[in-house]
Amino acid sequence: MQIRITGDVPHPGGGVPWEWWARYEAAVNELYDEFPMYGLCPYDTRTASPEVLEDVRRTHTHVVSADGHRLPSAAYQKPREFLATAVTPWADPIGASTPALELSDPSPARARDAIGVLQATAALDQEDLAGLLLSVSEAVSNAIMHGRPPVRLRAWAEPGRIVVTVTDGGLGPADPVAGLMPAGGPGGLGLWLSHQLCAYVSLWRGPEGFSIRMIAEDPTRAS
Repeated sequence: MQIRITGDVPHPGGGVPWEWWARYEAAVNELYDEFPMYGLCPYDTRTASPEVLEDVRRTHTHVVSADGHRLPSAAYQKPREFLATAVTPWADPIGASTPALELSDPSPARARDAIGVLQATAALDQEDLAGLLLSVSEAVSNAIMHGRPPVRLRAWAEPGRIVVTVTDGGLGPADPVAGLMPAGGPGGLGLWLSHQLCAYVSLWRGPEGFSIRMIAEDPTRAS
């Protein structure tokens, strides 16, 4: 049996941040490896940026030339190599403004309560809010258990949208596919759940340490 799929992946040319999808494009090579699957990912070279097209070449084993020939991609990198080195973190513009709240070393419960107050501004769907609260709780718990102090939470709210970042002084997960597939053994599901429950998740290492950004939003109302 052969499974054949095709899927159009969003990118900045369509008004969507790319980091999330670049990580996805790399990870599916490993996630679907056990299946007899053949996938075709169409990209419009008129709207996709050079950065996107370069990442596409790095995350696909083959490309189709302009004359229709299927050729090996000379730029292809194995998923974990690409994820560890090649993904540029997306900077949400709202992060340049003053946070609606900022907490130092919060407990998971305190973090949930503080984010819940921002619902007065965001008025999110209750399911989206619940998913964000669970994700924030897991992020704070991970920072306390696996990261290094201090743990810092920042959050922004606007109608239809809440953005939360949790930063600790550590290096973050050692596995570059963390969050893109469930971790083996007991526990290890928090980051993966965040990817399922939030509208967008971004991970990066910077001068302050490791950060995770989680976004819950209603795209029909978010500014």
